[in-house]
Amino acid sequence: METRIVKAIIGRSKTGYTIMMNGFDWAMSYGDTLEEAKRDFEKFSQEYIEISKEAGKAIPPELNNGNLEFEYIYDLSGFFTYKRARELHSIGKELMEVSFEPA
Repeated sequence: METRIVKAIIGRSKTGYTIMMNGFDWAMSYGDTLEEAKRDFEKFSQEYIEISKEAGKAIPPELNNGNLEFEYIYDLSGFFTYKRARELHSIGKELMEVSFEPA
């Protein structure tokens, strides 16, 4: 079976990182660090398949029998707070005021 590439969306909160599988919204992980969240997320499909088999339930086709490769995408809105946006704006404004001498 061919490996299926799945988009995994990384979000940021005050307390850590979340990762959700695009199109399979309840497939989610959390970690204090990005590495921890990724490790947890990458185990998800195999654990879900094992539990489904034990319970005699069908495996969702989105899980491709566990043959998945994750393409991580950042949801940048969670990485920038209003304060950070204001700080970036201030820095940008300062840079615009600097005059550069031609080389």
